[in-house]
Amino acid sequence: MEPLSAFEIELLRLLQQPLPLCARPFAEIAQKLNATEEAVLDSVGRLKSAGVIRRFRGHLDYRSLGFISSLVAAHVPDDKFRAVAAAVSTLEGVSHNYCRDHYYNLWFTLQAPSLIAIEVILSGLQEDFDIAFCNLPAVRLFKLNVCFDPAGPRAPAKSASLPRDVPVPEVPPAPMELTEKEKKVLSLIQDALIICKCPFEFLDVPDLLAVLQSLHQRGAVRKIAAVLDYQKLGYVANALFCIEVPAQEISRAGADLAAFDAVSHCYQRKTCPNWPFNLYAMCHAADVATIESLARSFCTAYHLSNFQILPTVSELKKEPVRLVF
Repeated sequence: MEPLSAFEIELLRLLQQPLPLCARPFAEIAQKLNATEEAVLDSVGRLKSAGVIRRFRGHLDYRSLGFISSLVAAHVPDDKFRAVAAAVSTLEGVSHNYCRDHYYNLWFTLQAPSLIAIEVILSGLQEDFDIAFCNLPAVRLFKLNVCFDPAGPRAPAKSASLPRDVPVPEVPPAPMELTEKEKKVLSLIQDALIICKCPFEFLDVPDLLAVLQSLHQRGAVRKIAAVLDYQKLGYVANALFCIEVPAQEISRAGADLAAFDAVSHCYQRKTCPNWPFNLYAMCHAADVATIESLARSFCTAYHLSNFQILPTVSELKKEPVRLVF
């Protein structure tokens, strides 16, 4: 891939922020870049064709909409791995599925309307394959900010325009009640956005923008934005960082860990037998050594001795869960 131009880098930074909820959002972006609307649309098209922009769609807050998510781990013998991984990837509630370099070699995230529903799904998998699954539901969300500096992980300085995470409430919100029109809008914006001057005209809903603005203000819609292929930007290494943190330190440690630019996700999670880790961070960098250095420095600062670094071996599935209302 050819190096990104300065214009493309700044454009990609803006495209990861919430798309303006107006009739011509790309014209508003063009104004911020001192460019024409046509130049912005042409560049977005090229970046999508090149695979730098992985998708462009609505990002929903599943917690506000009555769903929960859990991280699941399993040790899968080599002779069963392909079959088990394929079965997991076919589940509609699975958004991410990875092979990791560890005894627990299969890791995936699973969304469902309740913890009981997740346990039923895992029980079915266990019965089918005679494999135990470690269920690690989230207790607290410290960070969910899948934004990357398009200048790459080795850029000398981060731009002030790089998207920052919004504050995350410690207690999940109660599921909100939705009108039929709101349900239709939420379903539509989970499809790929048509990149054109008036993209919202293709969503045939009266008062669409007013409904979208209301859903955004109430927290159901986090943003409509681009998701980038971070590997094409140079973030070729990623690893799950798992730490055992004393209960009295978890709030401060989670907030501090979430502050690192290399961390895209940070959660406190429940533990399971033989797996005492309760703080998790997904880390991205140019190489695993950088992630290992971050992890060891963090643990040294907090006097934490029990942690694991699980590099990704392969990405088996990565696509958003489509919520049905």
